[in-house]
Amino acid sequence: MSNNVKAKFHGVDTMQRDAFLVQQTLTGDEQAFHRLIIIYQADIYALVMSWVKNPDDAKDLVQEIFFEAYRNLASLRQPERFHFWLRQIAKNRSQNWLERKKQDFDQLSDDMIAETPSVDDSLILRETLAKVM
Repeated sequence: MSNNVKAKFHGVDTMQRDAFLVQQTLTGDEQAFHRLIIIYQADIYALVMSWVKNPDDAKDLVQEIFFEAYRNLASLRQPERFHFWLRQIAKNRSQNWLERKKQDFDQLSDDMIAETPSVDDSLILRETLAKVM
């Protein structure tokens, strides 16, 4: 966390600070949400990395997570629980990402199996290539 953020909230507990920053964001203070990003970015990145295991994908997901949080901030009923809510978004986004990757892999595997030439096809292909060359 930057020294400016620490200095501004010195002596205020984390949940109170989060509630204040959420309320400020909802009133149009974009810098307040930027402070929340600064505070929680490393934590959310580490959490996402523990699931996706790829730094580039984790960075992309973290951006999506904060964007989703910003878009849905007004629906947060307990602003003091912002951190827990953000971690839940991270968990859901990561699980969705992993599920999509699994589906992509399953589809790729199915496609590879379907496209694998039979022994007869391979023999015909080799004979044809031998004639051409």
